[in-house]
Amino acid sequence: MPSRLFSRLLCAMMALTLFTPALHATQVALTGDASIDSSRPATNFGSLSNLYVNGTSTTLVRFSLGNLPAGTTASQVESATLFVFVNRVNASGAVMVAPVNSSWTESGVTYSSQPAYGAAIGTFAADTAGEYVAVDVTSQVQSWISTPAANFGLALSSPSADIVLDSKENDQTAHPPLLDVTLVNQGPQGPAGPAGATGATGPPLTFQGAWSSSTAYALGDAVSFNGSSYIALTGNLNVSPPSDGTVWALLAQEGATGPTGAQGIQGLQGIPGPTGAQGATGVTGSQGLPGATGATGVTGATGATGVTGATGVTGATGATGATGLTGATGVTGATGPTGTTGPQGVTGSTGATGATGATGVTGTTGVTGATGDTGVTGATGVTGATGATGATGATSNFTWVGSIGNATDTATYYLPPSGNVQVPNSNTESEPGAGDVYVPFSCTVSALLVRGQEVNASALATDSSTFTVRHNGLDTAMHCTVNNSSAVDGAAATCSDTADTFSVTAGDLLEFKYSQTSNAPIINYSTMLVCQ
Repeated sequence: MPSRLFSRLLCAMMALTLFTPALHATQVALTGDASIDSSRPATNFGSLSNLYVNGTSTTLVRFSLGNLPAGTTASQVESATLFVFVNRVNASGAVMVAPVNSSWTESGVTYSSQPAYGAAIGTFAADTAGEYVAVDVTSQVQSWISTPAANFGLALSSPSADIVLDSKENDQTAHPPLLDVTLVNQGPQGPAGPAGATGATGPPLTFQGAWSSSTAYALGDAVSFNGSSYIALTGNLNVSPPSDGTVWALLAQEGATGPTGAQGIQGLQGIPGPTGAQGATGVTGSQGLPGATGATGVTGATGATGVTGATGVTGATGATGATGLTGATGVTGATGPTGTTGPQGVTGSTGATGATGATGVTGTTGVTGATGDTGVTGATGVTGATGATGATGATSNFTWVGSIGNATDTATYYLPPSGNVQVPNSNTESEPGAGDVYVPFSCTVSALLVRGQEVNASALATDSSTFTVRHNGLDTAMHCTVNNSSAVDGAAATCSDTADTFSVTAGDLLEFKYSQTSNAPIINYSTMLVCQ
């Protein structure tokens, strides 16, 4: 009885096969795929591993129907389905599929040379990444079979979606576009055979899932076991299907594992990601030690001794001249907190030798004493003692030399025109008059000279510094600007003004007004102010 039941089941399965129309599915060859982009109209993207469909990009695919059976007609196409793999969805939306109506090549097509397109023949929704989507293109494939010369492929476009598809060059996920064509056998139908005798009705087949040793099975129960399926030929308990052919009959054998496919070629390198944000600027290092002070200029030659006046009657000793006014002492700046000792700065280059002082004016000749009345000629007296030598005439010119370390900001400061100054020395240097120095003699301020040198290799930058001479609290026209424009350690620049001269009187006040355009470099300035 069990063997008769199996025979009846096998006959039923063969009958179903004989009366089902013969269908033949063929996957035709993909011969070209590429994207074109209106934002890069002259660029060909045929070698990329991805295909793009969005507001600016259209994808073209072309298939060869040459591997369909010879003589295949349009009426034999049961169905034709286009499959594309959605790798990534940036924005979901409907994608339209339209026929391409003119020639193109994968390695040459660009947006500027794109082919013509026909009306859309189908659409699909692109809203899920990581899966194939299918589009029915049966009528289009039937048209290509009728007119092979019109097969230029299909175009995929969308005004709203933004998706990325796999191309045939993608060896990472390896899901190129596919065109599956199913053909129906159109041969003449043979004559119907004689009807066979009606067989006895067999028991119903009841699928019970995976075989279990604890389940009692009845005749006609079907189970799966290690990938194959079996039908019970008799009732049984704890009899595994392959162990006894009289209890279980094989329905379907598990297929053998196919060979491992060859490894795909290495994909093209992806487009580099955007540059990362710039890191925060590091903490500015502490200021290096000031460079050495330039050598003191040579002392001007001493004026020539005035002519000795004729010996006359010794006059009364003149009154002692008033002592000149003592210059105001600058306010001592508050001592700043001791900073962390930084690396020793590069030793500043030796300052330029100061100009030779002007030769002093010859002293004024002493006044000749009045001639006394001629007395009676008496005996020749003893020769009197020689009178004292007259005092050397006063010097009436000066040259002030200064050394200034630049500020750490771009504020305006008021500085003395002589001596060593580190800006800012105190908060009072930001007030006009903070650098005032008394003029010792009446003379003409005739020259301003400034030299600036970058002295710290770790704090190099370009800078422009302006020095203006102020007289009695007002800016004068005398000024110059030092442009340190090379940002090189040890580089120096100079400026001078000998055109905008002005006169001063003993007791007048002079100071520098100073400002710079950058607080980045460390610069030492040597200054000279000449009055003669």
